Amino acid sequence: MSRNISAITISSINQAVQEELWLILLEIDHVNLSSPIYVAGNVENIIFGGHTYVGYDFKIALPVDDADSPPVMSITIENIDRAIVEAIRIINTPAAVTVTFIRYDPGGNHVVELAFPPFKGRSASYEAKNVTMDITLESFLAEPFPGGTFSPADFPSAF
Repeated sequence: MSRNISAITISSINQAVQEELWLILLEIDHVNLSSPIYVAGNVENIIFGGHTYVGYDFKIALPVDDADSPPVMSITIENIDRAIVEAIRIINTPAAVTVTFIRYDPGGNHVVELAFPPFKGRSASYEAKNVTMDITLESFLAEPFPGGTFSPADFPSAF
């Protein structure tokens, strides 16, 4: 699947010295959490969309563009404080994880360059130094088509 990238972004990517700041934002939400967890791949906290994203060092492995399987993204967050581990411990069903790539220009404006639809948490593990989550999109490949079935209970006049 191809993605549209703005001309300004292409120009910024191809520059030897970049003036813009590129950030990855994560939002982890679940009904068991009192409020969503907002994480920014930055050394400082940032405010975006009215929320404060806490700066954490994390690595992200983007999903492979494969038409035969749903995309799986892997996120490894450094365990700076225990808040994320505590949140993982109380989550007992898949959490919703939103991943957004933004670009800050020197004027302080931000542009959303890439926003994925909400992923579902597939697995999570933690150690003393880091927290790892695998997230995926729901697979629509196994859904029945059409969405309903023609049965006497649902369509009595057809039988």
